Amino acid sequence: MSYTTTINGVSVKITKSNKKDKKLKGEFINPNTGLLNQLHFGYSGMEHYNDKTKLLDKSLNHFDKQRRNNFRSRHNCDNKPKNKITSGILSCNILW
Repeated sequence: MSYTTTINGVSVKITKSNKKDKKLKGEFINPNTGLLNQLHFGYSGMEHYNDKTKLLDKSLNHFDKQRRNNFRSRHNCDNKPKNKITSGILSCNILW
């Protein structure tokens, strides 16, 4: 199962991560190099605000707006660069 979205103008395919400490993996073609990039994101032991992919267990969604605001502020989600994709950008857009 997978979920596809567009982030910063790039199509990103999201699947469950095969790394034991990460939740999800994003795969996309880097527009600058033409190469396939893979980014694992989301610490597996933590809850998140809302998983937009519906790939993860629903019990991990907490829907606590204050926790969401704290995370987004702490990780500077609203000021992330708009010209690249990082694991932080994926976490902010997909999980928080």
